[in-house]
Amino acid sequence: MSAFTAEREGGHVQVMRQYRKTLIVFGVVAVAAVAALATPTRANALLGLGNPCGSQLSHPFAQFGDYHSYSLVPGGGFESGTPTWALKGGATIVDGNEPFADSGSSSLYLPAGSYATSPFMCVGTLSPTFRLYGFSSSQNTALTVQILAKNVFGVLTVLGVGVVYPGQTTWQPTNSALFLQSLGALLTNTTQIAFRIAPVNGNWTIDDTYVDPLLSQA
Repeated sequence: MSAFTAEREGGHVQVMRQYRKTLIVFGVVAVAAVAALATPTRANALLGLGNPCGSQLSHPFAQFGDYHSYSLVPGGGFESGTPTWALKGGATIVDGNEPFADSGSSSLYLPAGSYATSPFMCVGTLSPTFRLYGFSSSQNTALTVQILAKNVFGVLTVLGVGVVYPGQTTWQPTNSALFLQSLGALLTNTTQIAFRIAPVNGNWTIDDTYVDPLLSQA
């Protein structure tokens, strides 16, 4: 190979590299431009912000100083005619509603060794919080909330114990607990998730389970 040929081929390689860099930069700029031109609602949906699932919202914990918007987990009020949860190990629907809202007449009783799994629901993967009403048989119990998620291919992933609540012996809201870190690994703007709730070392009664879909508590 002559020096001229090598120099010419080397120059060709440099040109192709520069061309690829230009395409990459152009692609990034194009995506940014599309995002900029999108409506705020559409841009939020693309990023998993705002209310990407179009959830019906309320303020169920306002009287406790929590003015964030929440969406009820399907069947999360445990009332007749609403979506049903999968109940195992003696978990059962019982009479008696949490006393802070006129939202029905039933709740979910979870004896030791039982668990209940909600129907799947759409959430933004940046939706960070889960909260419910409940009481336990003693202060020495806990309530665990496991997150089950379906990715874009419909494959189920069990994300481990995302939330652990300490015992509380009278009806009251639990803390507003983060599960943002668990969903971030899915790398999509929305996903289908379910919650599996189980007591530890005692019994729990729960009612009105909610998700904050607005990234307002991150």
